[in-house]
Amino acid sequence: MPLTDYPVNLGLRDPIPGAVQLRFASYVNWRQLPTPPDHFTGHTDLVGNWGMLGNGAALDNPPGLPDGVGDCAVAGPCHQVMKATAESGAIANFDTGAALKNYGAITGWNIDDPDSDAGTNIGDMARYWRKHGLVDAAGKIHKIVAYVDLNPGDIRELWLAAWIFPLGVGCGYALPESALEQAQDGEIWDVVPGSPIAGGHYVPTLARPAASLGAGVSWGKLRPFTARWHQKYNNQGIVPLSTEGLVKARSLEGFDLPTLTDDLKEVTRV
Repeated sequence: MPLTDYPVNLGLRDPIPGAVQLRFASYVNWRQLPTPPDHFTGHTDLVGNWGMLGNGAALDNPPGLPDGVGDCAVAGPCHQVMKATAESGAIANFDTGAALKNYGAITGWNIDDPDSDAGTNIGDMARYWRKHGLVDAAGKIHKIVAYVDLNPGDIRELWLAAWIFPLGVGCGYALPESALEQAQDGEIWDVVPGSPIAGGHYVPTLARPAASLGAGVSWGKLRPFTARWHQKYNNQGIVPLSTEGLVKARSLEGFDLPTLTDDLKEVTRV
């Protein structure tokens, strides 16, 4: 259902403990990896129009669905692919129709059944992304080869992963109502003491506008947030790794890819 007074949706379901079994920290050698800069754009400027992709009110929503659906955990990964492919000079075309098709394939959502709009969790989405891939508007399939879990609220891991890997970090938040008001007013997401939780939301972190600010794509826009906001409300995060990302990342000398590959063979449900 759309959120009161602001025609956008959430849709991320609560984290399932152990659903993502491989952890980012297990494959990182901090001494070998470079320190992320205090500011990086993540090449987000290469994407001219992120699009709502079905997660709220938009002119390109299908008839009968003016306020969109709770597909944030699908729209977010589509945005991540857009950003990563834009870096190679051939941005993937994800429109609302493509995002909703992926949402239906992952969750069983059906436009004719309002009760089927129940969102999804990060684990289910990531498994589908790796096994089947996300299909863009041109019919091209975009798969990941692996994904690892971040420690919730760990700002050091967030900056490093968002800087090194082109797909950034898929962050899950217990989003407070204050964030809805701040988004509506064009303000930075920051902590408002006592604000109740509105629900779960998936936001890919792709940039660091300043030392204490991150930026993620949500509801068709790049939205800045403070480090303390992330630390308070983040309850899950994954780093999705694509073939292109593993080859083109700035430096992988301190990221133990061979061990990760071996571990993937052992963890059949990942």
